[in-house]
Amino acid sequence: MNQEHLQILKQGVEVCNTWRRENRGLHPDLRGANLVGANLREADLSRADLREADLSRATLHQAHLTAACLLGSNFEGADLTGCFVYGISAWNVKLEGTTQLNLVITPAGEPVITADNLEVAQFIYLLLHNAKIREVIETTTSKAVRILGRFTPEAESRA
Repeated sequence: MNQEHLQILKQGVEVCNTWRRENRGLHPDLRGANLVGANLREADLSRADLREADLSRATLHQAHLTAACLLGSNFEGADLTGCFVYGISAWNVKLEGTTQLNLVITPAGEPVITADNLEVAQFIYLLLHNAKIREVIETTTSKAVRILGRFTPEAESRA
């Protein structure tokens, strides 16, 4: 974690967002940061490294988490309403009691698509924009139907 980045964020969202505009090439390193109960409403956390950060009970209304790394982050009891989550990496995220409404899963410039679950948001975007994933799901589904169809009473009587 970069202590300077954490101190800038703790000065408030306006200070943080101004710093981000002035330092566009820098990505906040907030790995393992303790942000319990922080008010991060509309914060520009795009491309931030929030691995293992504790954001429990934080308010993140409409925060920009685009392309942020959320591996192992704790959002328990947090409010993520309206967050921009396109391109996030969210594995092993703690979400118990988290408010997840209207998460924007599309990048700027595309029609807005929302989801109400951080983990599902990643999956929906992949389904919409990755033909290979759609093919895998279609193939798996059709094979599962064929396999399950073999065990119907009608199929067993024919065997």
